[in-house]
Amino acid sequence: MTTASPLPTREIVLGRSSTVWRRLSVEPSLAERVGAAIGHHDLATFEFTQADRVWVLSYSRDPRENRAMLQRLGAAGVREIVYVSSASTIVAQRTRCYEYPRVKLQAEQEALALPQARLLTIGLIHDSVDE
Repeated sequence: MTTASPLPTREIVLGRSSTVWRRLSVEPSLAERVGAAIGHHDLATFEFTQADRVWVLSYSRDPRENRAMLQRLGAAGVREIVYVSSASTIVAQRTRCYEYPRVKLQAEQEALALPQARLLTIGLIHDSVDE
C-alpha cells in the first residue's frame, strides 16, 4: 500500500492592494512563488485548497471584518495561515494607544486562536535607504 504524497504548498497572498505586497511583489523571485494575490473582496468566492498557505496582509479598521476574514480562512481548511502584523502592536500591548495597533493586535490574537495560524511581525518597509 502506498500513501499519497502531500500536495505542494500553494502560496496565496490576501492583501493584493496592501503596501507590503506592492513593495514585495516587484521582486521577481518572490512574486513568481505566489500562486495568487487576492483582495479581501475576493475572499468569499476564492477557492481555497488544503494545500494553501495564506499570507494575510489584509487589514480592516473594523475588528468584526478582521474576525470574519480569519474565520473564513479557518473554515476553508487551508494548510497554514500566516498573519503578517506590525511591530506597532508591541506598543499597543503597553500603551493602548491609537487605533491601528490596537485593532491589529486584536486581529493577531484572533488569528493565533486558529490551530493552523502563525504570526509574522515585521517592522517598517521603505522603498529606499533615503526614506
